[in-house]
Amino acid sequence: MARAVSEITGTWYAGGGRKKFTQNETQTGVYTLWSVSIGTDQQYRLRIRTSNGREYLSDYVAVKRTPPIQSVDWTAGDDGVRISVTTQDPENNTWYYRWELEETWEFMTPFAINYIFNKRVQEPVTENISRCRKQRNPTDILLGTSARLSQALIYQFPLISLPPASEKHQIRYSILVRQAGLTREGFEYWQNLQKNTENLSGLFDPQPSQLTCNIRAVNDPAGLVFGYFSAYSVAEKRIFINRNQLPSWRRNTGFDDCTRDTLKFADYTPAYFNNARFAVIEEYLPESRDLLGYITASDFCVDCRLSGTNVRPSFW
Repeated sequence: MARAVSEITGTWYAGGGRKKFTQNETQTGVYTLWSVSIGTDQQYRLRIRTSNGREYLSDYVAVKRTPPIQSVDWTAGDDGVRISVTTQDPENNTWYYRWELEETWEFMTPFAINYIFNKRVQEPVTENISRCRKQRNPTDILLGTSARLSQALIYQFPLISLPPASEKHQIRYSILVRQAGLTREGFEYWQNLQKNTENLSGLFDPQPSQLTCNIRAVNDPAGLVFGYFSAYSVAEKRIFINRNQLPSWRRNTGFDDCTRDTLKFADYTPAYFNNARFAVIEEYLPESRDLLGYITASDFCVDCRLSGTNVRPSFW
């Protein structure tokens, strides 16, 4: 579907006038617009044209101002780490919210290497490839509302739980929380989508419901369209959790099956070393200090770049 889109445009309406802007595809299925001032006193709609001549148009929507995040908190207990968010709109204008998460954590391989042995050539390791970071964007739909309260307050809404044995506790963990304020209609759309995608596991679970969308097919007004167009500002807050702040849990590192292997010259023909490539943890030396071979491990157990990146992010 994404590759069939030929153009995505937006229109804003304010003070009796209309202006149009075109969004560019920055990666497959992702359209981005830069250097445009979005005003909260304006209304916006979305128009999508596909390469086969189909056209889709959304309703005009007002821009929702998202209040700042007051705090992102965490607690550690027998069941692991629980992370929550607190936010409030003092003006009582925003009662519905959606959150997106971005996790980043640091890890280390069990072995550090001195060099790579590559066809009888010792290639030095010139960068740290034993300490890396991973990143993950959970896909859970996280929604919260204070509509039943007398004030627009969300207090310690649960976002994510990390079990005690999680590999994310190995060295340092960070989570970025993105918060969006929604209209009631936008909230109901996401709530129905959440029910349809996450709660259908048993006979007595709620059955799928028809999503109420604000986008229609111009060529076929009676045709089904799935999607909802919203306009809002985004509030962000990041926290860090270090290993020394947590209990002494036994953690799964992802490298539990890694072992060191002794590679003796006497066990292989010279042709093996003429063609082999392997990571050298250290040289195998007996008491006489004569070189008899190498202590090695698999690439996965020594090169963290195979499961993450050793490029340090700007926020770290």
